[in-house]
Amino acid sequence: MAKRQKSFFERLTELNDRHDERKNKNTTNKQKRSKLSIILFSILTVGIIAAITIPLTVTVTKVSYNQPVEGDKPVFSFKKPNGDSSNVLTVSELTNKIDTDAAKTNAQMSDLYHKAISYLYQQEYEASIQYQNIINGSRTNSEQVQNNLQLKSLDDIKKDVKNQIEDLKSNLKKVYGFENWNKQFTAELQKEEYGKSATEQQAIDFLVFKQIETEAKRRFELEFKLTDRAFIDRTATKTIYKVDALGQQVRGENGQPIVLFNQGDKVFPYLKEDVNYFVDPNNSNKIVTLLTKSFITEKTGGMDLKSPEPFINELAKKQLVIPTIMQLPGVASKDLNSAFTVDSNQLQTLKNLFMFNVYKNTEASASASFTLSSNFDTLKSFKTAPNYALKQDGETDQQFAERLARHQVLLGKLTLSGSQNLATSGIVEVKDLFSSNQYAALSLIANDVFSKDNKSSIPEVDLAKMFSKDNLTAEIAGSDAYKTAVEAFEALKSANKTLDQTALELASINKQIEDFFNGLSEINKQNVLKAIYNKNLVQKVNSSNRMSFTYKIKDMEDAYLTVSDKEINIVRFDKINSIEDIKKYIKLDGQSLASTNKTNFNIANKLNKSLSQNEIIQKTLKLEGFNSYLQEQTNEVSENKDKYSTELINSLSTKIDSIVEGNILKAKVDILTSISSWIQNQLKTETSNNFTISNGLNKIVYDWENQSFSEKSAIDTLSEAVSKVIQDKTEGGNN
Repeated sequence: MAKRQKSFFERLTELNDRHDERKNKNTTNKQKRSKLSIILFSILTVGIIAAITIPLTVTVTKVSYNQPVEGDKPVFSFKKPNGDSSNVLTVSELTNKIDTDAAKTNAQMSDLYHKAISYLYQQEYEASIQYQNIINGSRTNSEQVQNNLQLKSLDDIKKDVKNQIEDLKSNLKKVYGFENWNKQFTAELQKEEYGKSATEQQAIDFLVFKQIETEAKRRFELEFKLTDRAFIDRTATKTIYKVDALGQQVRGENGQPIVLFNQGDKVFPYLKEDVNYFVDPNNSNKIVTLLTKSFITEKTGGMDLKSPEPFINELAKKQLVIPTIMQLPGVASKDLNSAFTVDSNQLQTLKNLFMFNVYKNTEASASASFTLSSNFDTLKSFKTAPNYALKQDGETDQQFAERLARHQVLLGKLTLSGSQNLATSGIVEVKDLFSSNQYAALSLIANDVFSKDNKSSIPEVDLAKMFSKDNLTAEIAGSDAYKTAVEAFEALKSANKTLDQTALELASINKQIEDFFNGLSEINKQNVLKAIYNKNLVQKVNSSNRMSFTYKIKDMEDAYLTVSDKEINIVRFDKINSIEDIKKYIKLDGQSLASTNKTNFNIANKLNKSLSQNEIIQKTLKLEGFNSYLQEQTNEVSENKDKYSTELINSLSTKIDSIVEGNILKAKVDILTSISSWIQNQLKTETSNNFTISNGLNKIVYDWENQSFSEKSAIDTLSEAVSKVIQDKTEGGNN
């Protein structure tokens, strides 16, 4: 009997086991098993049956799906120590156990999250009083006293909410009368806006919580904020004292009020240029700060809660890239004998690629006063987005602005990616790229995965050939008008004319090309598309038409042409290798925001990644003072409404670490199962140049002619490569 192949999830678990062993060599086996159980349960509860039935094998003719296991089937059996009886655990019992445990855990974590939010809010409330005191203690004679900066106290919020509920009752009594209002009141409380509450107190607790939740999370939220030099240099106009939650001066051990700032001191001493604030290079009064939203300006438990540094350090652990993705016109047809298709917008861009351009040279190193070029040569000369967002050595501000503006115009004309964002979504995590643009992400690893004996199986494509005169005219009858226009361009290149004269003649040449394309019959339009795409991208393999999902682009360094069923893209990457790289792009975005009110690299959003409730619990449990606070609080989930004990807090801390780790693992599993589905879809088309079926397994194709395929299945090979590129650097990823 053939040896049963291990499932994808069995292999994944083994990989994670080995990873845990490398990461925690001194961890006991008992701790490992406990932790792994929690992680696996946290994944299984999301969809245990889905995990069991994910298809992992593909036959020659169809995809084979494993059927869900019936509920009464045993998962495993065991005997008691005395060996008297056998105990069997069925699928239903296992799933019920998981569901019950998950419900208990969710309830406990919900209570813990509410406690954390209350604790964090109280800290922000007290700090907001101090912050307002600092602002008022540093105001000039022309400024008004600020009384709206400090947050409301929890007691005041509770009073407001209770009054809101009382108003609801009063209105219901007026409408429904004293005999019927209570029934309607109960129905109102069960609505979404009152948290679907069963009792009045639950509704009050819900409304209070919703009011404080956002404010409580201020320390976890980073933002770019426009300001001016006056804010940066703000100084105390009188002695500013430390105050408590009641606004009263706090006294030190010597009995004297604690002085925070003397008159003339800067009240925001933590502000440092190019660290947490950035200045418009052309206007020193236009400034952007990069700080958390927290009111807490003093170091707490050794942490600076205003600083972006922890966010930067966390981001630096990730595998980061800046993708430049330029979309070309055209969509592949399912039948590769048929021409690629274009809509009207894409058709105009396609026409533009066969035209010509001229522009004035502003670079000091330029040998001519202007440059005359074909548009597809210009397209090939495009660099990645950061090259146009960064000033070059020796470049003046005006030269930089002109170079950027020229690139944006050409990018908008020659691609479908738009011009304002430089064809980039900014800095992204590689694992996020696998979710947002799988084809682009796979290009990151294509050269390694689709290679054997240092020879890549990824085909190469030549853009110059695709968009050449000879390629087009060879397939199109009646293309004399186009040939004439190209010949006129060649003559213009060698003519000794001024920029204005050249631009005028070039406009006439481009008009001829526009007229040529507009005059094409439908058949000839299809012939044009076949000449560009089918002829260069479709390969004949054993009498079948096949196409790769990605191609290397000739004479374009580290560039790939990806072809999906929705679009065609030129894909390139800049890798972020260090904290210094991240800080460089923070500065660029900060200066750009101060200058133009827009950014190129989306760095603030990437730094400010939203935390889940579990992650907030995890971080709050590590705060100095929170454990003591918890021990004074009632555990609403416990049967006897006990206080939180040290033992319970430690247990919950371990559990929340495992849940967070489990969610990270689940995100990786989602990516890998998506890759599995993608491979299956590639095989279903029966036109993939990259995959085939061999001996009943999906395999990567290295060489069709010599029948050279991967030893492992395609899903195994790709999963291993993807796992490496999406894991954090601290987990063994590339540094």
